[in-house]
Amino acid sequence: MSLVTYKDARPYAKAIRDEIVARTMPPWKADPAIGHFANDARLSHEETRTLVQWVAAGAPQGDPSSAPRPPASPSGWRIGKPDVELALPLAVDVPRDGVLDNQYFSVPTGFTTDRWIEKMEIRPGNRRVLHHATVFIVPAAGTSDGSESPGVKCTDAQWAEAVLEREKHKVSRGGVLDREYLFSWTPGSGPFSAGAGAARRIPAGATLVFEMHYAPDGKAPTTDRTAIGFVFAKAPVTEQIDTVTITNRNLEIPPGDANFEAKACYLFARARRLLSLKPHMHLRGKDFSFTLVSRSGARTPLLSVPTWDFDWQLTYVLGEPVELVPGDRIEVVAHYDNSAQNRRNPDATLTATWDESTTGEMLAGMLVLASPRK
Repeated sequence: MSLVTYKDARPYAKAIRDEIVARTMPPWKADPAIGHFANDARLSHEETRTLVQWVAAGAPQGDPSSAPRPPASPSGWRIGKPDVELALPLAVDVPRDGVLDNQYFSVPTGFTTDRWIEKMEIRPGNRRVLHHATVFIVPAAGTSDGSESPGVKCTDAQWAEAVLEREKHKVSRGGVLDREYLFSWTPGSGPFSAGAGAARRIPAGATLVFEMHYAPDGKAPTTDRTAIGFVFAKAPVTEQIDTVTITNRNLEIPPGDANFEAKACYLFARARRLLSLKPHMHLRGKDFSFTLVSRSGARTPLLSVPTWDFDWQLTYVLGEPVELVPGDRIEVVAHYDNSAQNRRNPDATLTATWDESTTGEMLAGMLVLASPRK
């Protein structure tokens, strides 16, 4: 439901009170004892008290002339008019009922030169049935992404300094056709803005791959044609934004296991600034954490999501960027419930393995990083 105007919100006054007192709304899944985040959505005690008193007073309207201006319409672009809009190549038919596998669509950018992206936004074509959308970059064959690899995936056996010495000389990812995470939309998420002098690079000739997950709502068949919009950097770019995804593709979660633990790690061979963190699992996920382990061995918790919620996959923007130096690593630890007691478990009799469809499982921790433009 909409809560933009008084008329919208008034029928839900008591429900709003109950949700904010229970702290289930606004959705914010991070452990408050760990880290400080610039986009922390929690209400302050004063804000909560104000709303509770408003409900107790009968939810009066107040003076309409002093009401704030409503936000921009969800049907418009929050980043302003994009320089380029790239939509799905066709309208996707979504049935009334059923469980759908993820669908994938390739969309050529048509970029003949490298483009530097200051802002981007995914605009759902049909919020009623779009559960989430993720966009990846696939560079053209034989091209380099123009940046130096910040590090390497690591395991317990690879945390030795010798691995760092080998990997730090691999300065280019040229010719690699593996897709690279660009951006995603989930309910409650907003646009991306790199900040002054910073931008995300999309190489010439790249193709975007849209991963679309639809959730039929049981009302009627419908269609969707989601798009992504880009605003190009107009001022000189001095800082490059990149994304690293920490994954564990060897997941094997035994049937019935209610607390299976899985880990993954990324070892940095290049200095970077860490800007934000985003965990990702599926329906068996229980909790997820990021920890920085410095090259001296000191451990600093960065983010803990103690109660994973597949329906609220949030990005956590650090209040202060974290400086990473060669030899630092970031570890992620996740737990899964593959038992019949997990009411969202698609099938507790199966071993759950890496699978990008909703009924499979994933362990992926996205890091947004900044470094001086080369």
